[in-house]
Amino acid sequence: MARYRLAPAARSDVAEILVHSHQMFGPLARRRYRGLMETAFRLVAEQPRRSGAAVRPDLGEGLLQFHLRHCPDAALRDGRVQRPCHALYYRVVEPGLVDILRVLHDRMDPRRHVDNDN
Repeated sequence: MARYRLAPAARSDVAEILVHSHQMFGPLARRRYRGLMETAFRLVAEQPRRSGAAVRPDLGEGLLQFHLRHCPDAALRDGRVQRPCHALYYRVVEPGLVDILRVLHDRMDPRRHVDNDN
């Protein structure tokens, strides 16, 4: 079974995203976005180089990016998120284990926020 670990920065990103979602769009939107992120975490753990994943050598050796918009709607149990605006930045630690380093908004420059040493 494939697994993933959230780096401390990614855990902080997720918490901030969920607070913002709740404040701006309400509890249902928060649940949907949480479900979307959890689905994305699981999908990249199961198949790190899946469709929609991009290799990001500019950020560090072995780093990949997966935008939440690439999650299949069928995988979401609480409903579809209309316009996801975050991407995961991660690396494969070993077969079956992925470290998710950050979950960043589209407007954030990953070169400034992704630390490959996590």
